[in-house]
Amino acid sequence: MKRFVYILLLVLIVAFAILAMTVVASSNRVQQNTLDAFLNYYEPSEPGIHVIRTARAARPSALTAGMSGPVFGLVTHFSVNVSPGGSGFGYKPLPYPPERIVCLLLQSSRGKSVALLALHGDDYNADWLVHRMVDPWPSAALDAQLAAIGCQFPP
Repeated sequence: MKRFVYILLLVLIVAFAILAMTVVASSNRVQQNTLDAFLNYYEPSEPGIHVIRTARAARPSALTAGMSGPVFGLVTHFSVNVSPGGSGFGYKPLPYPPERIVCLLLQSSRGKSVALLALHGDDYNADWLVHRMVDPWPSAALDAQLAAIGCQFPP
């Protein structure tokens, strides 16, 4: 009987690990799809746009709507400023603060800029959205905003 309990416990642990890996992989895929759509959308106006550095924000709860410029997203339920094809202008205001943020240092023909890939959610929905930062890179104002959310790009 003891052996059966150990085997059952082992099977449950393996099943939970597989479930956790599936959920994480799905989240990463949606995150990457949003980032790819963002880069493709801005490619005509900013040729060569690509990510040169990333950093995870230590304090995503510090991001406010006033810190962000236009918000890009592939959404149907949250309101955003930019959505490819006009299909993503939702009916709910964007909930703040986001749950997670990945800071992106971008390079294009227009120079460097910063964007934030943020996971916004409410009780029923969650979406990865991209916030364009208004202040130029580098600037004291942008440095203060990045410090507030705990974003520090590696050298």
